[in-house]
Amino acid sequence: MLDSNQHPGAPLVGDLIAAGSVLGALFGWLPYIAALLGIIWYIVQFLESPLWKRWSGRRKLARLEKLEREHDARALQIARLRGELKGDP
Repeated sequence: MLDSNQHPGAPLVGDLIAAGSVLGALFGWLPYIAALLGIIWYIVQFLESPLWKRWSGRRKLARLEKLEREHDARALQIARLRGELKGDP
């Protein structure tokens, strides 16, 4: 993957090529595969953005908290069952 710190013009060039390919496909100058490649470029750009990283990080944190709550609830159930088994002769 290109690092924008090493190549500051790379994202700009990629955006211009992607936009040109999408517009070219819409106007019939290029095959539709060019539009697909442009759309893929924009999806990759979005997935590398700070907004996506922040949003997906929050989702992962929420999922982790949910799993921890479920784990705690199951641990309590196991402790109760073990207590019941020890109480039986």
